[in-house]
Amino acid sequence: MPGMKKAALWAVGALTAILIAGIILPQTINEEIVKSKIAAVVRTKTGGTLDIGQVELSLPFSMTLHDMTFNDADRMNTLRLERLELKIIYWKLLLLRPTLRITAASGGEMACDLSTSLMLNQLHGVVYSSGFQLESAVERTGGSPLPFSAKLDGHADFSLPLSDPAGITGTASLLLNGISLAGSSSWVALLKSLVPKTAACALKAEDGRFSTTECAIATKMGQMELRAKAELAEPLDASPLEGAFVLRPTGSLADTVMALYPKYRKPDGAYYFPINGTLGAPGIDI
Repeated sequence: MPGMKKAALWAVGALTAILIAGIILPQTINEEIVKSKIAAVVRTKTGGTLDIGQVELSLPFSMTLHDMTFNDADRMNTLRLERLELKIIYWKLLLLRPTLRITAASGGEMACDLSTSLMLNQLHGVVYSSGFQLESAVERTGGSPLPFSAKLDGHADFSLPLSDPAGITGTASLLLNGISLAGSSSWVALLKSLVPKTAACALKAEDGRFSTTECAIATKMGQMELRAKAELAEPLDASPLEGAFVLRPTGSLADTVMALYPKYRKPDGAYYFPINGTLGAPGIDI
């Protein structure tokens, strides 16, 4: 019994010490130094710039960046987040699968669990999103917003060989809610009557190739379908993208599309607008 009592007292003392350290140590860390160190690492690894409003640290290891803005190296794209949290999932260490959970907040949340399999030398990821507001988080060239607004719900599961990032395999199922197109061009005005409030799409990566599957949307004005594919390269966002945005208008809209875009019409009656660019900067030739 004395041995058990001693062990219990030791456990209580250890837990108390950890709790005190978790409260005191983060208070002794200079926040400005932490922010500058993080920004320097991001600049070295990506060439981009990172601005952080506030850093919050806690023990065991957890770090939250508040009011974060990231600009890529050529300042073509900007990512803004209300909050970005990094947290180690300690119980998975028992399974020999070190796991880091990354949670991004922009209206809703998008989270990703990244784990490594030390024996298989690969990275495994599970991503899930609930109400993540795309238009609040992402800006394109010159600070222009995305050409649409929507909230993203979805789930993805992927594996990535550490020796060959282009060898990624996995699937994703995405659902956009509250879709609304932005802009005043002729094609935006045309598509506004076609775009539904929700849209679902499935994606697949296998054997070094990426493709969309089941990305067709039916509305009362016609049907839209996204047919995209890419041969994955390193870095992944530079992978050349090809395919077509397929439009099958019905009713009076068919005459309008025929008058504006006759060169894109194929013998099957659908209009195939070519997809170009890269995974990181996709485009549609209209």
